[in-house]
Amino acid sequence: MIPVWPVMESVYEGKREENPFRLENGFGDRIVIMYSGNHSVMHPLTTLLEAAVRLKDDKRFLFVHIGGGVRLQEVCDYKEKYGLDNVMILPYQPRERIHLSLGSADIQVVSLGEGCVGYTHPNKIYGAMFIGKPILYIGPEKSHISDILNVCKGNIAVCHGESELLAERLLAFAGLSESHKNAIGLCNKTFAEQHFRPDVLLDQMIQSVVDL
Repeated sequence: MIPVWPVMESVYEGKREENPFRLENGFGDRIVIMYSGNHSVMHPLTTLLEAAVRLKDDKRFLFVHIGGGVRLQEVCDYKEKYGLDNVMILPYQPRERIHLSLGSADIQVVSLGEGCVGYTHPNKIYGAMFIGKPILYIGPEKSHISDILNVCKGNIAVCHGESELLAERLLAFAGLSESHKNAIGLCNKTFAEQHFRPDVLLDQMIQSVVDL
């Protein structure tokens, strides 16, 4: 199996608080937990939303959903039902600005549905790693995502239905120093640059054809 690679041509490398996307959307100094992309049936977000409910009174957290898809309605329903001021919904971003929107997050969410391993391959993890962001994974314990996170320590991983555990781990993440959070992201970035660069993966593709 050869992974895909991210399509971003730029990476935001400025200061966290000066990211234009953070400024435009009023994120302030809150910890931004971001799910960006297609909200599909293959990527359940109920556990994330239930964690947002548990943390609704903690002003340090902001759950940002960017994109569309059939499961976006669930996000809207939760926000309205529970009065979640800590949930923000934004539209898809132009490709030329995706490095700013993804770069504005403090942790990037990757979700994989139960029974979906081998049928879909969330590529969000690769883009998030390339830009040096910590990962929040919600899904089966055995998956290609878990294989990566077992090597790259410090990221968050929970199963679907473990919203209480997720809230606890987000609270622990909030208590980390900025340098510690950055170290997790740097570890992810280093791993991605070693294993998921386009030239590395293209060589694997060519070799797979040659081996035929």
